[in-house]
This record gives sequence, C-alpha cells and structure tokens, in this order.
Amino acid sequence: MVRLKRIFAQTLKELRQLRRDRLTVALALALPILLLLLFGFAVSLEINKINLAVQDLDLTPTSREYIASFERTQKFHVVSQGANIKVSQMLNRVEATMGLI
Repeated sequence: MVRLKRIFAQTLKELRQLRRDRLTVALALALPILLLLLFGFAVSLEINKINLAVQDLDLTPTSREYIASFERTQKFHVVSQGANIKVSQMLNRVEATMGLI
C-alpha cells in the first residue's frame, strides 16, 4: 500500500510539472506528429534516375535489347554505352553511379 501511495504522489508531481512547463508538453506531442508526417509524405526511399554506364562487349541484338530494357525503365539513365567504354574509370570519376559490363 505504501508503494502505491508513492507512485500516486510521483504521478501527481509529474502532472503538476507538465502543467507548469507547456513547452515540454508541446514538444512531446508535436515532435512525433511532425516526424510521422515527414516520413509519411516527404521522405521517399524510391530510387530513380541512376546514372548507368554500359560496356557492351557482345554487340548482338540480344545484348542491345537487354540494355534497352534498362533504358525503358524510369530507374536508370544510361549515360554512356559502347564496346570501348571504361566503366571503372567512369565510376571513379563519378560520371556514373552504376556500371554494367
């Protein structure tokens, strides 16, 4: 019973403190709501327009169709393609984010 009285007294003390300090109450309520809205609407984890460098050593219709399938999506932007493209150098110079050989 003594423990319950202590808990009740502590609860009353904290409620009085919250009533005095309005800024803490506002932050405790507004900050989680703001973060929820931010992550719900503003932050997107979808990746679009990745710069892609393609070195096509095969040069067949099948390989060209494979490269075209990357170009048709909204995810990739082919910045350079051909048989003598140096993908590793383009990645080092940050001209491309991704390479396909």
